[in-house]
Amino acid sequence: MDVRNTLEREAMPTVYWPNSGGSDLFVRTSVDPAGLAQVLRHEIEAVDPNEIKVLQIRTLEQIVAELSADSRFRALLVVLFAVLATGITCLGLFGVLTYAVAQRTRELGIRMALGAGNSHIAGLVLSQGAQMVGLGVALGFVLVYSMTRYISSLLFGIVPLDPMTLGGVAALVFALALLAAYLPARRAMRTDPIEALRQG
Repeated sequence: MDVRNTLEREAMPTVYWPNSGGSDLFVRTSVDPAGLAQVLRHEIEAVDPNEIKVLQIRTLEQIVAELSADSRFRALLVVLFAVLATGITCLGLFGVLTYAVAQRTRELGIRMALGAGNSHIAGLVLSQGAQMVGLGVALGFVLVYSMTRYISSLLFGIVPLDPMTLGGVAALVFALALLAAYLPARRAMRTDPIEALRQG
């Protein structure tokens, strides 16, 4: 029969044969396994108390949890680093756009003096942020594609280039980046044309 011994590998053909050094017994039950453990231990050891000893009784959930502990830890580290990287990205975008708005104060003042509305001014700042994020997402796709074989060992049940996953992550990054660009855009909308022209 085909048996999956680890979560990282596909099921492999497996042959079982008697082993005098000990063996595993799997029991399927519809009741609580914890309450059945002592009964199983008693019944198994009652066959031959001198030769048969039950060393350990575990549920299948416990076995799977132990086998996947390393994978879950690595996945948790990846998630933490991803959250940290996203936060740093948003903070960096906020700083860059704030600096850009400060550098374009005179230009924005002239635009507003010539009749540009707040939506137009905000659109200028947000479009600049969107261009930066778009370039970053494009480079991210290139990196993901080039590192497919390295990250595939960290994935279970998901292909490395899953369109839904990549699209969802890209949309999330865009949303967070635009949120980070909102404050500089709001500051740009509040630019006083007269004060801006005086600064020039």
